[in-house]
Amino acid sequence: MRKFVGLNLIFFAVAYGQSPKLWNGLKPGPFAVGFKIINTRDSLRTVEALGSIRPIQIGVWYPASAISTRMTYGDYIAYSFKETDLTEMTTDDQIKSMDVYGKFLESNGIPAKAIQDWFGSEMLASLNAKEADGVFPLVIVAQGNFHSAHHQAVLAEFLSSYGYVVATSPSQTKISGPLKSNAEVLPSAIDQKKDMEMIEKQLRQCSFVDKEKTAIVAHSLGARAGLVFVNDHPSTMAFVSLDGGIGNKIGKEWISGWNEFNPQFVRTPILHFYEDIEEFIVPDFELIESLQHCERYIVKIDSMHHYYFSSLGFVAAAIPEFDPTSGKDLASNCNRIAVETLHFLDACVKKDSKNFVISAGSYSRYLKAK
Repeated sequence: MRKFVGLNLIFFAVAYGQSPKLWNGLKPGPFAVGFKIINTRDSLRTVEALGSIRPIQIGVWYPASAISTRMTYGDYIAYSFKETDLTEMTTDDQIKSMDVYGKFLESNGIPAKAIQDWFGSEMLASLNAKEADGVFPLVIVAQGNFHSAHHQAVLAEFLSSYGYVVATSPSQTKISGPLKSNAEVLPSAIDQKKDMEMIEKQLRQCSFVDKEKTAIVAHSLGARAGLVFVNDHPSTMAFVSLDGGIGNKIGKEWISGWNEFNPQFVRTPILHFYEDIEEFIVPDFELIESLQHCERYIVKIDSMHHYYFSSLGFVAAAIPEFDPTSGKDLASNCNRIAVETLHFLDACVKKDSKNFVISAGSYSRYLKAK
């Protein structure tokens, strides 16, 4: 259905070697990938629970000119333990984070061997690698509820290897606290949207970022913040929803209290992936259908759990002991989501639509813009 550019894949195979185990055969692009942390604070907002102005840890993946020592998945997890104090990572911090998170996973039934394999798995990115020459579009990832950078690390590395700068911050619920009711969904989404604006502000100061091209990828609760962002920033070039809350019947009343929302203002093309096997996710496309002035692509992914629209899907597919019930199609489903996200971004952001076509066998629904 869709084909990669052969020369790019040959170049990568020669220059940078095989794709990581957790990628499950997903093919990287022509660029090496770097990862860095940018710590900042929003002086206009305070966090009561922390007793300080709002900390924002920005994880950034970017096309690199060369690779050095590759990171492990455990390295990403370690950074999730530095999201509020924003202090430098130490060896003791890394050891402690692995121990704490590992014990949490074991308490939830994940075998110790699977955890060890997962944390030790080599990734594509190299920490603080030198940036590649040129400027690249910015993709802001809005994390799902209580998620951190590592929850979309595989997708972020993949997109960066094809010429995107991908940046994210922790879920707003990890900073401001968990949601207590549906009445808090809109304020929480606005909170996350402001974090996303801080990401864009910081990254536009980087010489390797194209200041005119921004896109959004959002998972779960993060998609509500994504919609707030594209409503407030109509120049946003693409919006990918990974089983996002904009297509969920449960909690859909969040939109009713948003006085600044006008469906006619949303012009950003939307690609929405969804599943229908979770009780707490009930597909409902009324909100997406109301956005009549943008193109919308709605894609059903069969036999896919909600939490697997993240790096956890790649982990479960690559390490069978992580979830023996995950199913034989998990790897292909995760790869399909990554590839179609890339091709959608290429079409909308880079104006390269040769790999993105509307196919009856691929898209559940296509809603044309008026």
